[in-house]
Amino acid sequence: LYVLGTIKIIITIAKYIPQALLNRSRRSTVGWNVYNVILDLTGGVLSLLQLVGDCADMGDWTGITGNPAKISIALVTICFDLLFLVQHYIFYPPRCYTYFPTMEHSIAIESKDT
Repeated sequence: LYVLGTIKIIITIAKYIPQALLNRSRRSTVGWNVYNVILDLTGGVLSLLQLVGDCADMGDWTGITGNPAKISIALVTICFDLLFLVQHYIFYPPRCYTYFPTMEHSIAIESKDT
């Protein structure tokens, strides 16, 4: 069971690192929806709250250390989602883009107005 938890932690980290590096190298978060990050952050926070709530209900706080995969995944998710929100709103805030929907493939071109 611990092996599967470790694999899930590794997969969770591996799915976030490429997006964080891509945002950094492009210095932009254009192309992905920030609402998905907010929903993912909500899931991580609720998972952590469930773990704490279960331990509080049972009066046994060893459940937090007894389930390292769940707490690790929740903390990794929260940390990366906070990084994505900082990238999106502080480091690389959205700019005004002009879209040309008549083209075969819509292209976003940065406006000179900003």
